[in-house]
Amino acid sequence: WIGAASVQSAAFERTERAAQIGSWCWSPLTDEMLWSDNAFRLFGLEPGEITPSRQWVRRHAHPDDRQRLRRAGDRLRRGTRMTPLEFRTLQPDEPRFLRLVVTGMRRPDDGPELVFGIVRDITDQRRAEREHPPRGEFIEVDGVRLHYTDRGAGRPVVLIHGNAVSGDDYDTSG
Repeated sequence: WIGAASVQSAAFERTERAAQIGSWCWSPLTDEMLWSDNAFRLFGLEPGEITPSRQWVRRHAHPDDRQRLRRAGDRLRRGTRMTPLEFRTLQPDEPRFLRLVVTGMRRPDDGPELVFGIVRDITDQRRAEREHPPRGEFIEVDGVRLHYTDRGAGRPVVLIHGNAVSGDDYDTSG
């Protein structure tokens, strides 16, 4: 099909914008990064405005989040899988909340290892949580924010749920 690559590229970019995500690739060997156009936008930049780097991301992260970003990068460099990591970026209009997710690590054709991932803007989600706080508390475990409630008596019961349900759904279901 003539133009299939350009159609695929346009569809990819529109999908990233609609989902508020950007994609990236990092070489631990050379410390070079590639970002999709929307990854630049999520950091408040125009595509190609800077040369992407882990150092740039850390410098533009909230000071309280920089150490966690550095430790996560160090773990990846050693080949350790990384759990999703949330951090704040310092942008002119307002801080943005971003979630960094590693989607894969591979070694192409006996070459250097490459790390692939996405970055997702979760600012609206955090704002909604502030405006309509869920019952219970949040804790952070290895950079992952977990919601929990502590009720009742007796032995603890741990229920793990995804975005489709909440702790309130368990309460009302009896």
